[in-house]
Amino acid sequence: MDDEINRNTYHLMEIKISQIAARYLLCQEWLRKKEGRVSSGEKDTESHYATYVARVENSYKELDENQKLIVNNDFFYQNSYPFWWETYFSKSSYYRIKKIAMSKFLRNFMDA
Repeated sequence: MDDEINRNTYHLMEIKISQIAARYLLCQEWLRKKEGRVSSGEKDTESHYATYVARVENSYKELDENQKLIVNNDFFYQNSYPFWWETYFSKSSYYRIKKIAMSKFLRNFMDA
């Protein structure tokens, strides 16, 4: 029973960070497109996008180097090679560090 709960929690963390990463990439793209344009007088939504980007980046900065590597490659870079981590970690180390990284990233994100 505990193993099933742990697997579900792990999977939910993966989903949540995937959603955060997708929104982050969309916000960055929107900000790049908006750069240099003259305001049309619309309500300024740019600050919401910039705030979200800063929130994600600050959450990422709080991770150690191995955690950053995993979060970046698994969620933000969308590495097309699913076993990229084999040159860096053993399987058990990868999953242990990934779980810690996801938990820490989400905690930082929610506290930001």
